[in-house]
Amino acid sequence: MVGLRSKASLSHPTLLTQEEVLKEYLFRQTELDSKIKTAKKALKKLARELRNTDAYLDRHITGFMVRFRTKFGYAVSPLTPVICINVAQKYTPSQLRSLGIPEIPRLFKKVSIKVLEGEFETLSVREGRFLRGSVLASPIDFGKPLVGGVPISKNQQASKYGTLGMLFQEIGQEPVGFTCQHVAGGVTQSIDQIGPSSTTRDIGAVESSVLGDCDHLGVIETLDCAAIRFPNQPGLIFPVQPGAWIRGINIGPEEHIPLKMYFSSTRVGVAEMNRPVFKFGAASGVLTQGRISDDDLAEGVIVGDKDFRHNFSIDGDESFVQDGDSGSVIAIKKRVAGEIAFVAIGILFARLSNGFKTGIACNMSHVIQKLAGVIPNEWMHPR
Repeated sequence: MVGLRSKASLSHPTLLTQEEVLKEYLFRQTELDSKIKTAKKALKKLARELRNTDAYLDRHITGFMVRFRTKFGYAVSPLTPVICINVAQKYTPSQLRSLGIPEIPRLFKKVSIKVLEGEFETLSVREGRFLRGSVLASPIDFGKPLVGGVPISKNQQASKYGTLGMLFQEIGQEPVGFTCQHVAGGVTQSIDQIGPSSTTRDIGAVESSVLGDCDHLGVIETLDCAAIRFPNQPGLIFPVQPGAWIRGINIGPEEHIPLKMYFSSTRVGVAEMNRPVFKFGAASGVLTQGRISDDDLAEGVIVGDKDFRHNFSIDGDESFVQDGDSGSVIAIKKRVAGEIAFVAIGILFARLSNGFKTGIACNMSHVIQKLAGVIPNEWMHPR
């Protein structure tokens, strides 16, 4: 593996690009998955101890997570899972003694600990808010095909709209779409599409939904998701080809040859930290790009009256997520079966309460498990 080498000396560790991280992870997947599991188990025990210390309560310790060892912001080869502990400020041992702050050990349960200065934003801000909107950016005309990325709401509740994350259709079957439960409501709830000048039309009803926990792949994740069934009724136009479609991602004037869309059958993992992702929200009105900033929000984020756990977070610019983007599908771009394609890895449902930079999403693997029976096996991809 070539990697990025420090200019100072070839004796420095090999620094890896994101693509190289994924290659090494896949080559050593069984070994690394075992080490990551061990590190997360150790962190769970360590976190319980840290939360009871004055250093944590007084905000000297601002967060903790499992990551691969890094240097200058790049993962280092060979990939090694470590426990990262963020502190408000680093001190020398003598300064720590004078302040009465205990030193953080270098090892815990045989797992290395790395101390970083700063904050994990998703851990220092543990409150979020749903992304319902009231002001539309760019709705599409009802004469165009219904696809992911359009604004939708419960019947006659356009002032609390969200995003139809995607639309997918098998040959001979009625189309189905994904969004959030807090946007679409419960089973049988009628759904409106919102068009220009705030006009609305009935496009279908909720077939299944969940706002709660799902136990899958050994992880209990809190979900906010819903599946909508679209009947073949007069006035509703759908894409000509069967498949999964999202405005601005794999359908639109910039795509002469539509790219296939697959669904991830695995959770976002440590190896995908900083991986580029894409979304098209009804409020943003454009394709936006971010990066995975935390693969597992084990500490949880409180949204409304619910504590959401084991979701993943995405960071973008200051306008990455907007009110009205709830339900947007988070997708990665990669080569599948020799062709460039998109893989849907999650559904955006909230943002941190301190701004529009960090979004929070449910893992698509858990969404599909809970809304079982709506995705054909040939559309699934393990990444």
